Amino acid sequence: MLVHYVHISDEARRAFRLEFFVLRASEQFLAAYGGTYDAHSWTPAWRVQDLQVQLEEDERGYEALVVPPGGPGDLDGGVNDGRETWGRGADFLLSIIGFAVDLANVWRFPYLCYRNGGGAFLIPYTLMMVFGAVPLFYMELILGQYNRQGPVTVWRICPLFKGIGFCAVLVAFYVSFYYNVIIGWALYFLVASANPDLPWLHCNNTWNTEFCMDSQLNNTLGASNNDSANNSVDITSGVAAGSVAKKLHFSPASEYFHRAVLEMQRSGGLQDMGYPKWQLVLCLLVVYTMLYLSLFKGVKSSGKVVWATATLPYVVLTILLIRGLMLPGAIGGIVYYLKPEMDRLSDTQMGGMECVITGLMDEFHSFFQGRRFAREIFTLGAAAVSFSVALINVTPGGIYMFHLFDTYSAGISLLCSALFEAIAVSWFYGLERFSQDVEAMLGSKPGLYWRICWKFISPSFLIRLAINITPLEEHESIRQTHKVSRFRCRHWLYV
Repeated sequence: MLVHYVHISDEARRAFRLEFFVLRASEQFLAAYGGTYDAHSWTPAWRVQDLQVQLEEDERGYEALVVPPGGPGDLDGGVNDGRETWGRGADFLLSIIGFAVDLANVWRFPYLCYRNGGGAFLIPYTLMMVFGAVPLFYMELILGQYNRQGPVTVWRICPLFKGIGFCAVLVAFYVSFYYNVIIGWALYFLVASANPDLPWLHCNNTWNTEFCMDSQLNNTLGASNNDSANNSVDITSGVAAGSVAKKLHFSPASEYFHRAVLEMQRSGGLQDMGYPKWQLVLCLLVVYTMLYLSLFKGVKSSGKVVWATATLPYVVLTILLIRGLMLPGAIGGIVYYLKPEMDRLSDTQMGGMECVITGLMDEFHSFFQGRRFAREIFTLGAAAVSFSVALINVTPGGIYMFHLFDTYSAGISLLCSALFEAIAVSWFYGLERFSQDVEAMLGSKPGLYWRICWKFISPSFLIRLAINITPLEEHESIRQTHKVSRFRCRHWLYV
């Protein structure tokens, strides 16, 4: 319990001065959380005059809300509530940076930008970032830091919306099933790159087909290799061999990924998944081992890891930028990539284990309290379950399941979660009370921009996005027939 409530009946208020109850509430708070107090001795962790006491009147009388200086986070210095804390402020800052810039910036963002109209995609992306993502990210940061609770128990501030916390935990768990697989692929490529003759440069390998076109030959075909690159991507969407494939050419890199790494040719689809590829299983096991070592001690261990994980994406992005600019046709590629295609400007989708572990351990605190190695064992169990489910994505047919996870795990569910979070905080918990929490923690209330975004603009953006996200086949139908229908059963109940 991070704040202390002392009920003052209306009769007692009339019998004694109100200031007495403010003092008594402060003393009870210090006795419970910040020191010892009895009739003969008094050893508080804070001075009474340093505490913030807010009286709220209800039908039963008055209720005193007592908060230590600087907000509930200051309880670290006065009482050990059993929670791990960041060793340094820099650890926390780097963890936030790592959350904002990660693997998705290397992999997902360029792909989404390319698929949704190049430079035109940056228009809704920028708008959503300024008026939606950043304000809501700041709101979540304040909620977590002020209340020092996980994503489930933090909703003690508004129990009606506790389901938002469970949604966040489940979505984070679903995402771990496939997101760690991507890191496993990267590890596989890292090991393969140790070979002096890179296997994805030429078409003279056992896995290559007659449709493979050597990169050296591609360089002589000019604009046609743009078509080859586009068509090779469609493999994951079901465009395979046949009359269409005879007209296509694929790069050695594309065939290496699809036929040598994923071995898609060994699967006929979702009904024929096959067995996990042992090389990818080993890579995935290494990834989950590193994940466990980063999390099993809480922020004490992850605080050290973020010094590498938060800075590495910037190093990788810089290397890729320099390497990309050195390739032939780099300028033309940048122009093609960023050239706005306004006719393709349509609805877009924006997409941790730490969330899962902290959320559940906070929610079931009474069960874990007092048990030795509770966090270590629970972290191991969560990682083991996630690893077991992720194994399906490293089978020959795993790319199909991967595509389903990527499309439906963190799409509309996260949008709805963020929408209800903004509504709960701004309209039910109260924007004024939330602003007071910020002031207690930072010394000043949030600016007008933040308050307007939290209460009006961000929820409006999210509602607009949520009602326009439909399954892929509906998107194709809309493009072909130009007939738009919303709120169909197969849209909201799509399986």
